[in-house]
Amino acid sequence: MFRLLVISALLLTLIVPLPAAAQDDLKPLVEKGRKAIDSKDYQAALDHFQQVVQKLQEIVGAAFEHLMPEAPTGWDAGELTRYSWAGTSEEFSGNMINISQKFTRKSDGKVCRINIVNWPQQMAALKQALATYKQMGDMLNANSNVQFSIEETGGWTVMRMVNQDSRATEIRALSEHVMVSIELDDPDAKAGEMFLNLMNLADIEKRTKRGTIE
Repeated sequence: MFRLLVISALLLTLIVPLPAAAQDDLKPLVEKGRKAIDSKDYQAALDHFQQVVQKLQEIVGAAFEHLMPEAPTGWDAGELTRYSWAGTSEEFSGNMINISQKFTRKSDGKVCRINIVNWPQQMAALKQALATYKQMGDMLNANSNVQFSIEETGGWTVMRMVNQDSRATEIRALSEHVMVSIELDDPDAKAGEMFLNLMNLADIEKRTKRGTIE
């Protein structure tokens, strides 16, 4: 576990292009962690590198917030929320950042929730789950109150479902590194597509793949 955490922290500081101020904050922690390893004070090293991972997640998460769209005409944007997690075990090492925002339609109070989830270690499993949905497509569409589709476009797998029974619209777009989810408490395919089109999927994938901070 310790070895994986140290490797993750060092790799992140090497591959993520950071602003100068962020580098100034991180370099002393990395150096302290390396010195602690040299002196075999592994608990101190663990503490320092955990701080490095936490700060990197804060920096990258803040950058991803800019990927959320502006509120379209007729909608109000709620407050952005951010959640991050990192963990290691003998079998697994990974990190996740989730950016969420709620949009409310002024005319009727209907809500659209958008999440950007950067969790590369789980994307393959989620894509596999969507493949199961695809196999069930004919059965889902046999219900006249359900409109369901899955397509591959630009490296993304996009699932759309409008359900008149549950009065909801759901869109999931998955790449190799990130998932964008759009959920409306209204069976409104047009509104769902509007929000999907506002998301710059190519830019989201580029940033999440490279950890670009701009």
